[in-house]
Amino acid sequence: MRDCFAASLSRMPRRHGARARAFTLVELIVVIVLLALLAGFAMQKYINYTSQARESSDRSSIAAIQSALSYAFVDHRLQGTAPGSWITTVGGIASTMDPPMLPNGIVISGSQLVDQRGNFYDFVAESVSGPARVQLAAGSPGP
Repeated sequence: MRDCFAASLSRMPRRHGARARAFTLVELIVVIVLLALLAGFAMQKYINYTSQARESSDRSSIAAIQSALSYAFVDHRLQGTAPGSWITTVGGIASTMDPPMLPNGIVISGSQLVDQRGNFYDFVAESVSGPARVQLAAGSPGP
């Protein structure tokens, strides 16, 4: 086996007097700079995609809450539910959802809802003429 390896090495062309060519420091630095630039562009795209995903998630979560509140309003009117059982506080929103919990990324802060991007939503209680709803609070940047 050893003889086979030595024989294969002997068949390889040898450079007599020629210096083996290697990368220079400048070439390596240029490659590293180019890779850093490509990584920077990729990171920016990734950040944009995650930001868009959060925005989409927040919009769909608020839309799901709005739908659940509208269905609860209709259900309350069809069943003749007493006004004491209507949705009058922000804490009652979760009971209208299926399962009875707020969507991921939505939390209650005082009398407002807050999405994962930090937007605040005011709660408007259910009334005789309309369902409870959430609306973007004044001063929040919005969707």
